[in-house]
Amino acid sequence: MSRIMVELLIVIVAIAMTVIGLGFMYGWFGSLMGGHADFMISEVQLYYDPDSGNSWGFFKLTNTGSVDIVGITVYIVKYPNGTMPANPVQVSLDANTVPTSSTPLKKGDYIQVKITSLPGVSEVGSITLRFRVEFSGAKPIEREETYRIVSP
Repeated sequence: MSRIMVELLIVIVAIAMTVIGLGFMYGWFGSLMGGHADFMISEVQLYYDPDSGNSWGFFKLTNTGSVDIVGITVYIVKYPNGTMPANPVQVSLDANTVPTSSTPLKKGDYIQVKITSLPGVSEVGSITLRFRVEFSGAKPIEREETYRIVSP
């Protein structure tokens, strides 16, 4: 092989390696700078007292992403008797137990959120809730899960 061909081949390989290296570097820095938004709901405890007619509960909200959580809203999408409201019904949360923009939930942190009322709940059974979590500078994420309401 002539010397010119070898030098040309070395230059082409060097350019290809540089392009591949820059792609990995910018991809890695991009994920670090932009972060990712994610959360986990656990330790859900829901109660209904047939004597008083009150419903309440608790759940643990964990920030499993790298973007601060600045809000959460919970909706009922299916009642224990199997009925589904035409529009999701918002659950009442204790304002002192939810993250806000002034008191965000940071990466890896968790908080126990108190449910003060589950509107329209009048029996024990399975209920489907939708959790809408808002993040600082990222799109909100929604998830639906079914839980059991018990009598205390």
